[in-house]
Amino acid sequence: MLAFAAAIACAGVLGVPGGPAALAGRASGAPSGWSPVVSGGFGEKNNGYLFSSVTFKGQLYATTEATPRTMYTGSTYSGTQLRRTPDGVHWTQVGGAGLGDPNNTSAFLAVFGSRLYVVTVNHVSGAGVFSSDDGTTFEQVAQGGFGDKENDFALPIVYKGKLLLGVSNTTRGAQIWMSKDGKSFRRVVDGGMGDPTNNGVSVMGDATAAGRSLDFQGNLYVGTTNPTHGGEIWRTADGLRWERVATGGLGRQSSVSLTPQLVFQNRLYATGEATGSLDSLQGVELFRTSDGTHWEKVVEDGFGAGPERNIFGFLQAFRGQLYLVTESMDPRILTPGHPSERHPPKGFQLRRSSDGTTWTQVGEDGFGSDANLLAAPSVERGQMYLAAVNYQQGDGVWRSSDGTSWDRIFSEGHASPYAEGAGVLLWSDHLLVTHNDIADGLDIWRQDVALPPASR
Repeated sequence: MLAFAAAIACAGVLGVPGGPAALAGRASGAPSGWSPVVSGGFGEKNNGYLFSSVTFKGQLYATTEATPRTMYTGSTYSGTQLRRTPDGVHWTQVGGAGLGDPNNTSAFLAVFGSRLYVVTVNHVSGAGVFSSDDGTTFEQVAQGGFGDKENDFALPIVYKGKLLLGVSNTTRGAQIWMSKDGKSFRRVVDGGMGDPTNNGVSVMGDATAAGRSLDFQGNLYVGTTNPTHGGEIWRTADGLRWERVATGGLGRQSSVSLTPQLVFQNRLYATGEATGSLDSLQGVELFRTSDGTHWEKVVEDGFGAGPERNIFGFLQAFRGQLYLVTESMDPRILTPGHPSERHPPKGFQLRRSSDGTTWTQVGEDGFGSDANLLAAPSVERGQMYLAAVNYQQGDGVWRSSDGTSWDRIFSEGHASPYAEGAGVLLWSDHLLVTHNDIADGLDIWRQDVALPPASR
């Protein structure tokens, strides 16, 4: 499956029943200063995730992920939902479940030219592409995985007037498809870029960043997922001709994914994420380059925190500093009705650097709670946010104006053993906090007080 940073960071583990009572309860209450605007997956619990979102013609559009989770929810509903809102409060569904195909379990959103694009994930008949000029009526412009049903996952990237699709194929290798007009697509890279074990394309971004591109010195950079030889990094100046600039997990073959993330102080930074047995799982590695071809390792093995610790890393630039949020392996065993833990969770770590080589930890692990096992960073209107997943005590959001002092601005009203992620969005001058839950469905909260305008 195509590597996507937000998805792999939130993966749970299936296993046997039993475990601590701390996972069994669900508290009640409402966060002060926040109002619920979506609960229970828009009324369908199988809508467990907010998968992708984008702004189009004055409205916020979002898709859900809705794979059949009868084992958790008791519902057989399937098919992603496309929703839109003018204010973050009132949401309207556009089209039917899966835009007519319930096997379209989720979808990426992107804006290309003057049209909205929906790129569906479909593990039965292959990925498809829909487009609309008004956000209401959609035309299907590609279907059936471009003729191969194993092309089940396609990530849209808008770059230099072209719509590119990084397509996953675990049998014949990843592909890149390109369109200049958004109507007809042609394959420009086939067979895993010469190695069929390159089975997916990895770019940085949570669901809200789908469609954006990472440009460094006039080139687009993407990573690959390669479970056999280690991840690679490729670049292109025009979307047509591609060049490999890193291979073999940059020295660690167990780094199955290499992911270019951002540019800081004229250098491109990329992470390497490893796989392996749990008792020997290595931490994230961080690399940088000043020319796109020669790479320097600046973080090794998750700062040496130990097996299952700091295995993922997400970068954020803020006020002249580079921030790295590292997250540990999820210890849950999500047996329906009997969730348990292999061991207690370990909290995320936040570090920052002024030069990309010397790192200082900010705050305690998990900001004081080991149950805050992962956190997603973002910046909105001159403030940095961390949205932390906490399945024992409820999700939380922290905000900082300087990256040093952090205030908790959101505390979720309930904990859920099936919590699968949290995030922050800004829409209509209000913050929205999303809570993904595979048993109870997606929840969205809206802050009652509007944020002040961005300073000029």
